[in-house]
Amino acid sequence: MPTPPAALASAGATSPTPPFRPTILTHPDPNSASASTPSSGDWIPLLSSPAHFPLPIFLSTLKDLCLHPERNSSLILRADSLPPRPIPDSDVPDDFTPVEEVRVRLMPRQPKRDGKLLQRCLFFRAEEDPAEGKKEEGQVLYLPEVKERGEVPFYYPPVRGLRYRWVAEPPALDEKEGEADEEETKEEELGGQEQGEVRSEETKPPPILGTISISYLPWPDAAPPTSTPPLLSAPPNSLSPARSLPHRRSPLSAPPIGADGETEHEPGAAEADDNEPVAPAAVVLDASPPPSAVVSDVKKSTERITRIAAVLLQTVYKHGFGRMVGYKKRVHHDVIVQREPFQDLYLVLKERHRHLDSRAPKPGSTSTKVEDVKRHVFKDFDVGLPDDPLLPTTSHSHLRTIDTQLSPVDLSEWGQQDVAIAAFLMLLWKDTYPAREAPLSLKERVEEDWDTWGRPPGGFVDLGCGNGLLVHVLTSEGYHGKGYELRKRRTWPAYPPETQQNLIELPIDFPSWFPSTMAEWEAGSGREGRNPWIPLLSLLPPTPVPFLSLPCCAHTLDSAFTPSVFNPPPHPHSPSTGFDAGLEAGQSRYKAYLMFLGSVGLKCGWEWEKEGLRVPSTRGWGIVGRNRWAKTPEELRECREYALGEVNQVRARGAFKVRVKEGKEH
Repeated sequence: MPTPPAALASAGATSPTPPFRPTILTHPDPNSASASTPSSGDWIPLLSSPAHFPLPIFLSTLKDLCLHPERNSSLILRADSLPPRPIPDSDVPDDFTPVEEVRVRLMPRQPKRDGKLLQRCLFFRAEEDPAEGKKEEGQVLYLPEVKERGEVPFYYPPVRGLRYRWVAEPPALDEKEGEADEEETKEEELGGQEQGEVRSEETKPPPILGTISISYLPWPDAAPPTSTPPLLSAPPNSLSPARSLPHRRSPLSAPPIGADGETEHEPGAAEADDNEPVAPAAVVLDASPPPSAVVSDVKKSTERITRIAAVLLQTVYKHGFGRMVGYKKRVHHDVIVQREPFQDLYLVLKERHRHLDSRAPKPGSTSTKVEDVKRHVFKDFDVGLPDDPLLPTTSHSHLRTIDTQLSPVDLSEWGQQDVAIAAFLMLLWKDTYPAREAPLSLKERVEEDWDTWGRPPGGFVDLGCGNGLLVHVLTSEGYHGKGYELRKRRTWPAYPPETQQNLIELPIDFPSWFPSTMAEWEAGSGREGRNPWIPLLSLLPPTPVPFLSLPCCAHTLDSAFTPSVFNPPPHPHSPSTGFDAGLEAGQSRYKAYLMFLGSVGLKCGWEWEKEGLRVPSTRGWGIVGRNRWAKTPEELRECREYALGEVNQVRARGAFKVRVKEGKEH
C-alpha cells in the first residue's frame, strides 16, 4: 500500500527528498487536452517529473515561489505584492476553475542594470471526472506584463509566459506499481534475512501522486528549438564542480561576465535545498549558492530555456516535497529589522559609496601590488580574503603606476560587509531611538530621509574598526561616533578629515577600563564605549548603552571558548523558548558560543535578542542588546556586581593579555 502524505508529514524533515529525475518532452504533452490561455497560444512543453505531493501543495508551493522569486534567481532582490485583480474569463482554460491571481513587482538586485518587472501568477484547478476520463489537474501561469521581448529583463526567462502543471497519476497504475514494488520488496527482504539484514521501512520511496511539468509560451518571432537534448539520467550535483570552499559572491558585485557577454550564473538558478535544516544562519545578500542539482545532460543542452526550466521545475519538486513532509525553517531572518527597508537602504548606500577602496599600498612602495587591510594583514595577497574566496585577488590593472596612490575602485569588490552593517545599524537605531529634526545645515550633502531618523544620543562606538570603512560610511551619512583599533591602518589617511578625526588608535586592555570597586563605579566612572566583553562594557556609562555584537572567533573573557555544548544557568529572565530557539539544529561550538554570550548579556540586564543577519563576511548572527529587564537601581547594581566580579576574576587569573601594536606598520 502506498504511504499516505500524512504519514510522510509525521516523519518531518527526516524524510530525504527523492532524487529529481526529469524527462524532456519531445512531443506535445499528451495530458494537455485543453488550451492554456492566454491567449490561445501554442505552449511548448519542456520537462516533466513524477511528483510525490498532492495538488493543494503544488498550488501553495507555486504561490510561495511567486511571492519569493529570489529563491529561483540570485539576480532578483525580492517581489513586492500588488493588489490582485479579477481573472478575465478569456484567461481561464476550458474545464478549469480559477483559484486566484497574485500580482507582484519583481525588484532587481542591480537596479542600474536591470529593470523592474510586473508579473501575474494565475492559479487554476480541475476536478476529477472518471465518467469522462478526466484527471484531477492544476495549472499555474506566470505571465510577465510586457508587450515585447525587449522589455523582459535578463533575470527573467526570455518567454511570454511559463506554465506549471500537476496531473494526478492514474490509480490503477499506482496499484500495479505498488504490487510490483511489494513483490520486489519481499524478495529483497528474504535475501536480506539470509544475510542477517533487515530492510528499513524508511528506505521505501514515497508514492507518486502526480506528474508535474513545465511549458513556456514563446514570442511570435522566436526561433524553434534547433536540437533535442538527450534524456536526463545523471544524478544530482553533477553540474556543480567539486569545491573545497563555499561559493559566496560579494553582494555588491554583479555576477561574473563570461566571454560571450552573458553572465555565467544563469537566471532561474535555484537556491540551496530548503528541505534541509538551515545551519548556520548566514545569508549572503547578493547571491544564493548555485543550484545543487541540475543534471549534466541539461548542461550540455544548447537550449538555454531548457536549462532554466530544469532548475525551475526542480525547485517546485524539492519545495513541494519539503512542504508535504512538514519541513519547518528553524532560522528566521528579519526579526528585528525587516527585509524590505534593509534591502532598499542597502542598495542606496552601496551606490553612494561604491567609489571607495578599502585597500592601500605600503608607504613608500612603488609596486602596484596591494594588500587588503580590511580586518587583518595578509603577507601574501593572492591568498585572498578568508571570508570570500571569490573576491578578486590578482587583477590590478586599475591601479596607478605613477605613484603609490590608488585610483577609486568599485566598492563591490571590498565593502560588502561594512555597507550592510551600516544599513542594519541605521534601521535598528531608527526603531530604537525617537525621531529628530533635520540639521539646520547639511553643508555639502543634500537632505536624506535618514536625517530625521533616531540615533544614539551620545554617538556610536565601533570597537575594532579595522580599516574604518564602517565609521566612514556612518560619518558620511550624518551619524556621529568613534572607531577604535589597536593599530592605525594605511587606509585611514585616505579618508576625509571628518572621518580621520573619528578613527582612534587605542591599545586593548579591557580590565583596566573597569573600576576596582563598586564604590568607585557608583561615584561615576565611564569611558566611551570583544564579544563577551561588550555586554560588560555596556554597563560602564551611568546609563547602560545598547550594543550590536557580531560573534566570530569564540573567546571567553580571557581564554578560548572550546565546549560544543553550553547549558545556560537558570535565570528568572531567561527566554521562555530557550536560548537555542531559532538556532541551527544539532550541536556545534558556534551555537554553544552564541548561547554563552546570551547568558552573559542576560546577567548584564539585557533581554536575549538575536538576528540572523543578511550580512556577508560574518558568521551570520548578530546579538542585539537594546531592551533591558534590569530597570530599577537595585537591578542595575546587581548586574554591575556580576560584571565587576567577572572582571576581578580575570585580574586574579592574570591570563588576559593586553593587545598592543607589534611588528610592522599596517
